[in-house]
Amino acid sequence: TVTAWEPPNRVVFTWHPGSRVEMAQTVEVRFADEGNDGLRTRLELKHSGWEKFGALAKRVRGGYTMGWGYVLRHWAGRERSLVVRGIDALTWALTPLRKRMERRMEQQLGESAIP
Repeated sequence: TVTAWEPPNRVVFTWHPGSRVEMAQTVEVRFADEGNDGLRTRLELKHSGWEKFGALAKRVRGGYTMGWGYVLRHWAGRERSLVVRGIDALTWALTPLRKRMERRMEQQLGESAIP
């Protein structure tokens, strides 16, 4: 869900891919002109709300470092780079592990939830 829309400078949205809506985090993306020619833009991404994962927050956050790097390179038009292709291959190979970890995280979150 988009919670703030301020073109061309900023967008904020909730983020909970594959998770329950109550686990939604917040992602804020800011854009800043980086040159007189208007051809360079600096992008700043702030991803918050990790505390919702409790004891698993550090582990969950660690996975996003690589993930956001991939997404941002893709947005920058570098989707054909060897790095991005390597990440694609690694992501594909690790999909079964990711699914197992997601199920385990959901179980742990369910067990630690306050009734």
